[in-house]
Amino acid sequence: MKFNIYRIIVSIVVGFLVIILISEIYATFGPMEKARETARNIIGEKSLELKEEAFEDSRENFVLLNVSTLILRNVPKGYKPLFGVKSREGKIFVVLSDANYSRHLIMVIEDKRYVVHNLDFKKVSDEVKQGKRYVQEVKVKGEVKKIEGFSQCRIVMEEAVYGVLSMNRLYFDCSYTTQFVGLRLVTTHARGYIYYIPGDKVTTIIDLSYDQLHSSVITRCRFRHTASGTGTPAATVRAEGKYLICYDITSTQWVQRSQFVFDIYGLRDCDGSHSAWAAIGCGC
Repeated sequence: MKFNIYRIIVSIVVGFLVIILISEIYATFGPMEKARETARNIIGEKSLELKEEAFEDSRENFVLLNVSTLILRNVPKGYKPLFGVKSREGKIFVVLSDANYSRHLIMVIEDKRYVVHNLDFKKVSDEVKQGKRYVQEVKVKGEVKKIEGFSQCRIVMEEAVYGVLSMNRLYFDCSYTTQFVGLRLVTTHARGYIYYIPGDKVTTIIDLSYDQLHSSVITRCRFRHTASGTGTPAATVRAEGKYLICYDITSTQWVQRSQFVFDIYGLRDCDGSHSAWAAIGCGC
């Protein structure tokens, strides 16, 4: 059986838009002074690109199967089916994984014979790309303070060692960090795995997105994330969170509730359309 050989180069950059708006607030009683800050806009833009070289054939050679309908024999304890595909020749490949997605097996089904092999992934690249650091100054009780914001994405590209099925795995973890008067507030909004067959289709998206709340002054408003695109030549992973960065005149404290979105999509022709971006808006 002939297998295509791919060499994938990953280049990820994070772009985001930050808007911090602090309205005029007037005290209605007591000696409390008027708090007044000016809205500021911070805009930065970069992109994520995957380029594929030595691309031989873009025809779909595999059909994605519903593993819940497959009769699987002798599945080792602690493993569960992750996805299954069927080749043009009729051979079925089922990838099994443990609960942490750290150990894998591949089951090959042909002519009613079930053969299980170890499936290991080797790291092709591991990159952390920092977005540009943005700094803005605000006045707090007449004293100038700095708010710093920056984002980063870590992308790990892996390829299967076992050569019977040419497949890759992409791990992604994108986060945004705000620093203000000694506080370092981090919220991770997009994290997970994308399993795919290069030049063919995305087989599985494992969404492991979560929130990291590192300070008691953070108030969570909402969080949601979605993943889609399996069985097609493209994948989309989106995670959204809503926070605000506001100055509370009654307690003279800053609280963060920023709002932003990360998208990772593409994984087909690697034509430069792959990107991870975030948009952040804040208002009081």
